[in-house]
Amino acid sequence: GAASEAISQTLAAGTYYVTARSGGAGARERLAVGAGEVVVRQLNLALASVKISALVAGQPATADQGLVYRITNLDGDKREIMRSLQPVLSTSLSPGRYKIAAHIDKHHMTASEEVTIESGKPLDIRLDIAAAEVSFKISGASSALSEQYWVITDDKGYAVARTLAKDLKTLLSPGQYTVTHESRDRRHAASFEVKSGEHQVIELSPN
Repeated sequence: GAASEAISQTLAAGTYYVTARSGGAGARERLAVGAGEVVVRQLNLALASVKISALVAGQPATADQGLVYRITNLDGDKREIMRSLQPVLSTSLSPGRYKIAAHIDKHHMTASEEVTIESGKPLDIRLDIAAAEVSFKISGASSALSEQYWVITDDKGYAVARTLAKDLKTLLSPGQYTVTHESRDRRHAASFEVKSGEHQVIELSPN
């Protein structure tokens, strides 16, 4: 459909550029105005409604996951035209090619899709971020356990999560990992595998 809104403006004689924008869509026209002249121009925004959502670990994204949507126009100067922190983004885009991406920068996770927008044709895009939600705890540990430290490393030895909390819960990309828990007088480590969409609990023995 086309967006419709009227504005009225008194201008000195001269040449102007009129730009109309709505969501990620825009139209621009050169306008010559003569002295005492009344000029009427209609700028048509050919728009398509676009709904963008994401799955994280097989579940709809939530506001507390730090997810960011980025929309990049792949025509012309290939610039980012929109960014949103909403778990579900509803917007309007003009016809053209776009890259729609969802990022969770804290966990270095992303999913993207290139789409072609056609005038008046709604589009529903769902991005699937490959991840699992994994929780870790020490079996039988009391809340009084102090001076403890968790670290998760990937198969290249890079630490992807650390905490001093009693329990650890995090998002992980699919792959092989090692979790290590250290307290004042104990150290325990375990290797595990993560598959996308899983929600698993890994319990370590304090002994």
